[in-house]
Amino acid sequence: MLVFPFYRGDTVRIPLEFATYTDDTQTTTEPIDITGYLIFLTLKSSIEDSDEDAAVQVITSAHEDAEGGISEIVIPASLTGTLTPGKFYYDIQTVTPAGDVTTIECSKVTVYKDVTLVIAATETP
Repeated sequence: MLVFPFYRGDTVRIPLEFATYTDDTQTTTEPIDITGYLIFLTLKSSIEDSDEDAAVQVITSAHEDAEGGISEIVIPASLTGTLTPGKFYYDIQTVTPAGDVTTIECSKVTVYKDVTLVIAATETP
């Protein structure tokens, strides 16, 4: 599972590594160049909700190392802070420059209720 349970109001970072693997050992054989890829994360309280009604949708095209197949999805605290704690459905999809769409994960995640109700990122030490 790529998205682990998290607390409402936290910044969520989901590291992604795109590579080809051997069948038996799951050893990385070579990275997949993701230059020009869009990566979508959509989080919904009901799988039947439209994308427009998604609780969170994040799209990234800036990758840490596109040629090396390294990227990260970041859900900022400002988006998770508005979530009602509970279980959510999510998926992560890639869209290549040619328009090919691939779902790389589809599952559920739990958002826990936080204790601190003020987003800490708005406070300065």
